[in-house]
Amino acid sequence: MHKTLKAETTKPAAHNEASQQKKFDDFIHEYNHERSHESLDRRCPDEFYEPSTHLYPEKIQPITYDEGLDVRTVKRGGEIKWRNHHIYISQVLSKEQISLEEIDNDVWEVRYGFYSLGIIKVEKMKLERATQWHKKKG
Repeated sequence: MHKTLKAETTKPAAHNEASQQKKFDDFIHEYNHERSHESLDRRCPDEFYEPSTHLYPEKIQPITYDEGLDVRTVKRGGEIKWRNHHIYISQVLSKEQISLEEIDNDVWEVRYGFYSLGIIKVEKMKLERATQWHKKKG
């Protein structure tokens, strides 16, 4: 599909954004409403499409953490201040809250909600990235 999209909408490229967008819109209409697909028994995708009934909240609620966890807000540059050290977490989480929980002597797990970001060993004062996103069960 992407190869077809590129071939049909970029050669030649339109002279301005509005003209290029029209090329994309025309392609999408043809691809979904006029062009049959072998994988769909020569039917068009619009014959199968159903809008989602899932409603999304207008505003996402902030993450809350259990009592007893050390909660920090990630600064604009992506770091937190913890134990008089600046530790880089991720600029993507700027202004978000993360939690730190001691899981071993001087070893702290860092989480964003239920996602494990990694661990901080006090002797290194650096986030070691997680190799898994969730705690293993059992």
